[in-house]
Amino acid sequence: MLLRLENSYNSMAASMRELERIANNLANSNTVGYRKTRFFTEVLNEEIDADGSPRSARSLQQWNDQSAAELQRTDSALDVAIDGEGFFVISDPETGETSYTRAGQFVLDNDSTIRTINGMLVEGTNGPIDIPQETTTIDIRKNGEVLADGQPVGAIRVVQFENPDNLTQFQDASFLPGDQIPEDMEDPQLMQGHLEMSNVNVVNAMVELVQHSRLYEMQTKALRTTDLYLQRVGRDLSRF
Repeated sequence: MLLRLENSYNSMAASMRELERIANNLANSNTVGYRKTRFFTEVLNEEIDADGSPRSARSLQQWNDQSAAELQRTDSALDVAIDGEGFFVISDPETGETSYTRAGQFVLDNDSTIRTINGMLVEGTNGPIDIPQETTTIDIRKNGEVLADGQPVGAIRVVQFENPDNLTQFQDASFLPGDQIPEDMEDPQLMQGHLEMSNVNVVNAMVELVQHSRLYEMQTKALRTTDLYLQRVGRDLSRF
């Protein structure tokens, strides 16, 4: 009976985490470059207890689904999408911390340096990329080379990882490498005037939301039923 309570509680806790995950995915369904998160269940220490009931330690582990998303045409000179594998390299100008993203929605700051819309520096193969102040035309070639009025001023750095699904989500559409070492791509495939959107499928996410909501409701009812049964047993025992 106590095992039933424990199983119901664990199932409710897991469903709650799933609901939070799905809600976050839905909230970022329009976030450029966002990668949906998924869970898998890790089972440890499986054993049979004294009552002959199976027990195990279970934990939900998160991973990031790096499957490709839709490329949307914007015709903006500083919007860049990666066609295929790879990540842009961005860094915090204050802390110097480096992270990686597929979100290629870039802007120029007051010093005409290329940044993300969140103010992160976009790293080139030789550091940040500065555009001359009087530039009228910016071209970004497929290999990442940046031209200002036809003159090369740098190249956008693009890297890849052996296991991109194991990257740690940092801020919505950016990731930290963990113990992985980024490898510079020699021939990245960039598309100027395009953005890679979120890979969240809203319809599928809503189906998941309904499924886990129902599971949570079922476990809540099971918990209440078990609680009522235990209360009745307690009352019956108190008569003796």
